[in-house]
Amino acid sequence: MKVAIIGLGNVSKYYIQVFSSSPNYTLVAGVDLEETRQYLNLKGQGVKLYKDYQDLKKEDIDLLCILTPYERHSEIIKYFIDSDIKILVDKLVSLNLDEVKEILDYTIYNKRKLNIVYHYRYGSEVLYLKERFDLSNFQDIYINIQDPYFINNEITKDGKSLGGAWMDSAPNALSFLSLFLDVSKLKLEKIEEREKNGVNIYNLRVYSYFGKRVIIEINWNEINNKETIIKTNSDLIKVQHSNQEIIVNGNLVFKNTSERLLTHYNNFFKIFNNEQQVLKEVLEIHKKLLEREEICT
Repeated sequence: MKVAIIGLGNVSKYYIQVFSSSPNYTLVAGVDLEETRQYLNLKGQGVKLYKDYQDLKKEDIDLLCILTPYERHSEIIKYFIDSDIKILVDKLVSLNLDEVKEILDYTIYNKRKLNIVYHYRYGSEVLYLKERFDLSNFQDIYINIQDPYFINNEITKDGKSLGGAWMDSAPNALSFLSLFLDVSKLKLEKIEEREKNGVNIYNLRVYSYFGKRVIIEINWNEINNKETIIKTNSDLIKVQHSNQEIIVNGNLVFKNTSERLLTHYNNFFKIFNNEQQVLKEVLEIHKKLLEREEICT
């Protein structure tokens, strides 16, 4: 399968590593407005490099990966949606819910090949949890995501292109939840937010779910830690995503030692050709992502 990547920023290195180590994929083209580290690394490796994504029309490709900042996603999707290629988009279709609906409806009606990549749900610890545990009897779920994108009272260079704490990490949290519950039934009860220069750096959302409680807390600070705590009728389950561990009632039951994000994308690409993504679920994730405080009652 011949692959092109639009957006050669930090996350692209994991895609490139997956493609370079698999006999099923050949990276043939890359696009970025800037000569990023990944752009420069691909020079001299037989990969055609462009500054304008429209130049990809001249290339023979089977799979297109869109890894640009989120505000460019819908524009690029629309440009390629009628091409006979598979399109992968990282986390978000659009920041506008009406546009999300329009693109997903068009994809379904015209049988186009569009998939949204929610890498978080392909962590080895998440796949283990999904396979081994019945969480239908959960009582509380607390998701805490901390990323080191706000240091010394300033947003870091890497953080500036991510759209803020909520937009960057909430798709991960919501896609994880969608493995175990119907996210459309989450009732938003409370929002707390903090910003720096108009960029969201902290977001707390509290939901009710048929009398149970679900909390998502996302914080940009100097810490890199991702954890989910699940209380069921009989167990306390701690999913330590950063260390790829699962601890049940104080006992370690699972641990993966491979590089975390590379594991996510390796697992995704092993599965995605044989996995039919439910676009209705994608729509519900976007609805929750773009839900605002004024709907709280």
